Amino acid sequence: MFIGLTNIQAQTRTVTCSEKLNQVSYFWKLDSLGTNGLRYWASFDFLDVKIDTLYYEDIITALGRPNQKWEGFRTDKATLVYHTLDAAKLPKVDLPYACYYIAFVFDTLSKRVISVYTDNMDR
Repeated sequence: MFIGLTNIQAQTRTVTCSEKLNQVSYFWKLDSLGTNGLRYWASFDFLDVKIDTLYYEDIITALGRPNQKWEGFRTDKATLVYHTLDAAKLPKVDLPYACYYIAFVFDTLSKRVISVYTDNMDR
C-alpha cells in the first residue's frame, strides 16, 4: 500500500481588525476590570492587524464601553482607551502601579478607525 504525502504550505494572510474584534469580543467583556490577562495578551494581537473599514460604533459594540475617551488638541481625531491590565486592581500583587491600555484612534468626522496602539500610564 502506498501513501502519498503532500507538503501543504500554510497560507499567510493578514487578519483584519474586524475579525480580531469578533474573536476576542466575548472574553474581552468578561475581563472588564482588566485583571485576568486576556485583554493584555489580546491587545498585542491588534498591533498586527490590517485596519479595515471599522467604525466607532463597531468598537463599542465588540468591546463594550471604553474606560476613557480622549479628545485632544486636534479636533479631527479622538481616541477610545481600553485598560488591558490595571496593576492597581490586582489583589496582593507587588507590581508598579501602572495601567496598560490599548487605544483605537478614529477620525471624528467619518467615525472610522485610523490606527491602533498600546501603551501604559502611571496611576
